[in-house]
Amino acid sequence: MSPQDINEYLPFIIPLIVLLMMMRRLKKPRRVRPNFLWVAPVLITIGAGFFAMGAYFKGGPLTMVTALALLAGLLLGVAAGWYRARSLHLHRDPDTGFIMMRLSIEGLIFLIVLMAARTAMRQMSGGAANPFSVVAEACMAFVVGLLFARSYVMWKRCKALPSSGAAAPEFQS
Repeated sequence: MSPQDINEYLPFIIPLIVLLMMMRRLKKPRRVRPNFLWVAPVLITIGAGFFAMGAYFKGGPLTMVTALALLAGLLLGVAAGWYRARSLHLHRDPDTGFIMMRLSIEGLIFLIVLMAARTAMRQMSGGAANPFSVVAEACMAFVVGLLFARSYVMWKRCKALPSSGAAAPEFQS
């Protein structure tokens, strides 16, 4: 197998490894820190800002088609983020009082569909031929919408969980 063959299969190998790691997490709940749910949206917004600057200086002009693609990507991302957050099982650990999260099978299937759609869109748009294509910009808007909606819905769901015998340590300042 030559290095070129490996480069051809690498876009499929890495998501497969990620999915295998996620399948291991199906049974084991992990702790959610609601006070830190804002970190991922802020980091992706900074990255999207750099992407937007690159698109402004190196990409094509902002046309009506591009603006509609950005809006569609953002709205689809918000819907996907809401669905992704709703597909997580949340509960409060009775011993520690911490909020615990576990991925559901439905959520895992949804993530597989999202990863397959991303790979298909990358293949249709020509891959790395134009990093600032309309498809790439819509995908960036999708990710921003997904992370903001997922974080917001998870934060609201965490606040709505009834407190157990232990104090809710996540929301203390």
